[in-house]
Amino acid sequence: RVILGTNEENGMQDMKYYFTREPVPRLGFSPDARYPVINREKGILQLALVEKGFTGNENAKGEQGQGRKDFNNGCKGRHKNKGEPLAPFMEIIGGDAVNMVPAWSSACIQAGQLQPDEILHLQGLAGKAGGNGIEVLTVEGGDMCIRARGRSAHAASPENGINAIYRLLDFLGKVVCLDGLPGFIYRNKIGLDTTGQSLGINFKDEESGALTLNLGKIRCNQGEKRAALDIRYPVTCNYGSIVDILREKADKEDVGVEIIEHLPPLYMPENHPLIVKLGSAYEKITGKKAGLLSIGGGTYARTLKNNGVAFGGAGTGAHQPDEHVSIEELMRHARICTQAMYEIAT
Repeated sequence: RVILGTNEENGMQDMKYYFTREPVPRLGFSPDARYPVINREKGILQLALVEKGFTGNENAKGEQGQGRKDFNNGCKGRHKNKGEPLAPFMEIIGGDAVNMVPAWSSACIQAGQLQPDEILHLQGLAGKAGGNGIEVLTVEGGDMCIRARGRSAHAASPENGINAIYRLLDFLGKVVCLDGLPGFIYRNKIGLDTTGQSLGINFKDEESGALTLNLGKIRCNQGEKRAALDIRYPVTCNYGSIVDILREKADKEDVGVEIIEHLPPLYMPENHPLIVKLGSAYEKITGKKAGLLSIGGGTYARTLKNNGVAFGGAGTGAHQPDEHVSIEELMRHARICTQAMYEIAT
């Protein structure tokens, strides 16, 4: 069978639906990654951090209302170095997808809430941090926005990116006392530390390497106060331990932890018949030794119920700007896949 999937980046709902109506192959592979053979995929755990006690009934001006916990209530919203009030933020937002390092983030304060000297103070600090992707500007309607730029990368390798959400909170944390959810993220360096060490979840194993942690999204406004994490954990690790540690730590700061999605790890031993056959196909076409790889990404192989692995995929620079594949790479990929199907069938 050749099964074509079109929803790999959004939860693989297509394959979940397909396999309720068709049997899972006894053996198979998904050309959904890279060569040679990938027999280990880390577990994927996506979590929401939610500020407790927030009911979302703030008024349009961002003033304190029933159930509202102000971002800055721990130090009454005052400048650390000036001792002057800073108005509550209308919103702090950033990121487009939980499985990507966010390339942008912003915090906005309603027009008229800041005095001219406060605006100049912020602009001066932003000027000093200009090389770090921070800018303070007035937008349409007179609202004041502080924007941070980062560099995107896939959540499987967040160390290759620059997290704009943490960059923004790091700037704000030097101006005001951040509390609530933004404060929890800032104090625990979530988005800066990509190993989970600051949260006590920096697990690793020999089979698949170290855990990675990505802060992918944040939405703190009049309707919600949530952030989303993407954790890729080692194949021998128990995801429940990760959740328990995070909940214990977050609960002390009135932050809840909710599971958005969990994909268990995939691990097929190197002596499994499928691994041997795929390795043989790769070596016959390329003349190179077929080593075994571990990845943090998630592929369609996970939907094969331990009857398949990721094998191949053409091109480089996946999830990067100008993503493409050369014709030469594509044709070599086709020859390897053809040989692999022959090996499995014989």
